[in-house]
Amino acid sequence: MKLKTVEKYTEVAEKGGFEHFMLKEIYEQPKALQDSQTELFVNSPLENLHLNWKIGSISVVACGTSYHAGLVGKYVIEQLTAIPVSVHYASEFRYAAPVQGVGGLMSSRPLVVLISQSGETADTLAAARAAKQQGCHTVAICNVPGSRITREVDGVIITKSGQEVGVAATKTFLTQMQALYALAMHLAFQSGSIDHVMLKNWENELRGIPSKITQLLNSADAIKDLVPHISKGKVYIFHRQKYQLSIGFRRSS
Repeated sequence: MKLKTVEKYTEVAEKGGFEHFMLKEIYEQPKALQDSQTELFVNSPLENLHLNWKIGSISVVACGTSYHAGLVGKYVIEQLTAIPVSVHYASEFRYAAPVQGVGGLMSSRPLVVLISQSGETADTLAAARAAKQQGCHTVAICNVPGSRITREVDGVIITKSGQEVGVAATKTFLTQMQALYALAMHLAFQSGSIDHVMLKNWENELRGIPSKITQLLNSADAIKDLVPHISKGKVYIFHRQKYQLSIGFRRSS
């Protein structure tokens, strides 16, 4: 038996002068992305996933907001790698047809990516076990080191969002999407779809996002001025396509 030391979040939930937790967590988004980038690009967990075989298909499995992040991941992975990606609700994944590689051949081993903020979501855990029983390689994107799902899958990508108290996901949603972008970049580089220069360009694009969010947050007063004009509507239509489609789903839910 081997003992393994895992990092645990022990921070105490405090509003820190903000009116409510959700507002506080919105302002924490730039730091959450930066901390997660250190995990992704400095600690290099993607190198430890051992995704060095021909991946025939990818299934992304999640619940709630994590499912919407998975929809973004589908577009990015397919665009960069040309690997077919399907996105499943975790509650339905166990009852779907068995996951197969290209042409139904298990020789091109399928990859199943499971997204869970807590790492304890019952349906996602059950989906992970079902995937492993089918012989799939499993990778979890999770915000809680040492959680149950991180102990049951083949590989783990930890997001560094810290504690999120607000019911509506903010920083965890962004860090999940960032992890999926990084995974897509890693797969594309390994397959030869992009070279090292393109890989670094994409990484630099991701690294620039926190400062752009900070600029937007600094415009909060101007945004507040718009609220009276849009808060009285009875019907709101969110028009999005491609990568933005799941953002529209998220905003309307």
